[in-house]
This record gives sequence, C-alpha cells and structure tokens, in this order.
Amino acid sequence: MLVTLLLCVAGCSGPAATDLPSPTPKEVVIGGVRPTITRQDLIAARAGVPGGLMEPCWLPDGFALVHVAYIAPERTTDLYYTGNENYLHIWQTHRDPSELGSDDPVVQGDPLPLAGDIEWRARSLAPLGRSGVAEYSARLPDGRTVSIDSNLGRADVERILESVCVRA
Repeated sequence: MLVTLLLCVAGCSGPAATDLPSPTPKEVVIGGVRPTITRQDLIAARAGVPGGLMEPCWLPDGFALVHVAYIAPERTTDLYYTGNENYLHIWQTHRDPSELGSDDPVVQGDPLPLAGDIEWRARSLAPLGRSGVAEYSARLPDGRTVSIDSNLGRADVERILESVCVRA
C-alpha cells in the first residue's frame, strides 16, 4: 500500500486518455442519465485544468471511469467511476475558496490522519440523505479544492486518497 500522497505529472499507472476505448455508452446511470465517456472528454478536461487533472492512480478491481465533465467558466471538473455496484466521484475546482462560501467542503468534517502533506477532512453524508456515503476533501498547495465522495469502504477510499496524482 502507498504511504504518501503522490502528486506526479508522469509515472502514474492507469490508462492514458489515448488508451480509452472509442466512444461507447456505459450501462451506468448517474443522476438519472446514462453517460458516455470519450477520449476527447478526458483530453479536454486534462487540458482545461491548470496544472493537470487530479485522478486516482489506484482503483478497486472492476472500477472504470464512466463520466467526465469540465465546466470552463467555473474551472471545475467532475469524474465519476463505478464498479461492483459502488461509485467514486471526484470533484475539483480552482475557484477561489471565498467563492465557495458555506459550500466549501474543506471547512466541513474532521481531519483524517493520512501520510503526506495534504490534510484530508472526512464527513458522513448521511444527514443529507446519502446513507453509507462519505466525503473526503482537501485544499492542495496549488489552491485547488478537491472533494471525493463514495460508497466504498473506508480502507478502499483511504488507499485511493493516498494514490491520487495529477495528470496533465
């Protein structure tokens, strides 16, 4: 298991955008929509994010990226992964924290002791009607705010948090 948070520009394992299959619909529903992920979506998101897109370098077996959204005016990206009836959502933004106001996920939750120099905060989303779902948030040294929510068990999520890397 990795013991430090990796912030790497190269050397992360996993498929490059050019290794993704041709556009094909996935049998997954997110927010009532069946998304389609293409190489172009991932390339555009990676190109649009200052400093590169933060992605997990490790995922549980059977997980795949099923949705990418890059919202240019808000400098925000959403990545959705699913597998084995579970999901992982990574939201990241370069918006100034003052723009997030009370929605800033980094001011919520409790510190999560993980190795590395990034302080992740964790909170349950059960009070918001999402039983069994936890959110993990951090502010990175480049000013980026990252929030990860998932219904995976804590051990898997912590391993994902320790494997996150930046891909340009």
